[in-house]
Amino acid sequence: MDNRDEKILITLSFSFLALVLFLIYINRVDEGVIIEKEFQKAHSEFEMTPTADGTMRPQLVHYDDGWVVTIKNNSNTGKCWMSEPVWNQLEVGDWVNCNDLKRIGNKH
Repeated sequence: MDNRDEKILITLSFSFLALVLFLIYINRVDEGVIIEKEFQKAHSEFEMTPTADGTMRPQLVHYDDGWVVTIKNNSNTGKCWMSEPVWNQLEVGDWVNCNDLKRIGNKH
């Protein structure tokens, strides 16, 4: 493979990656109607993670309490995590913007 082919391959790879990231970004749901509220209790679980030599090993991962709402906008759904005080003020059917909720939650 000559230098020109390598440049073309690198350019195509970066273009494909940029397209994938763009498509993920535009399909993200940041605002919508709350269709479900959920409290996720703190827990720990084992997850398999790769090591430097390529083998897999179990690793204990801890998750703190979480307050999450599932939102729907058109046909897309997404999840929004927030602080408990903000979560307690919301009801199913409310229209929310996740970015605003995070800013409000940081003030508490």
